[in-house]
Amino acid sequence: MKKILIALSIGAITLGGVSPVSYASDNKKAAKPSAEFFKQLAHASFMPNLMKHIKQNKKKLKISKEQMKALKGYHKQNAPKVHPMVEKLTATEARAKKMALENFPSKMVAKVGRESLYIRHDLMMAKLQCRNFVKSVLSPKQYRKALESYK
Repeated sequence: MKKILIALSIGAITLGGVSPVSYASDNKKAAKPSAEFFKQLAHASFMPNLMKHIKQNKKKLKISKEQMKALKGYHKQNAPKVHPMVEKLTATEARAKKMALENFPSKMVAKVGRESLYIRHDLMMAKLQCRNFVKSVLSPKQYRKALESYK
């Protein structure tokens, strides 16, 4: 019972009214993430978006062409996995919120809320994996400077 209450409490705290947005065009090519996507990502994950920060500050951080090539390669390979997770989280939380407002039984709402927590966990792990990759590509000095300048 305590686990359900904790999951429901966390789910209630994290529920948001952000509508899902599609990030792929009809021909299945990934579109450039919009400002709305980054807003949703910030809602979906408390983890820092180091990759975006490094790309935006590559001159300040003195990122070499080789380093940038490695970072872009990692991003190209892994971003298609993260975008659907953010979409699924947004849709799942919207569904849970709707269910709660439509007076569905608590157990049903909690089940959907629990799904959102699992997605949030997977997003966190993906961001930690990205952080580890970034640390492996940047020098300790570059990484420290990236963290210091991250806002």
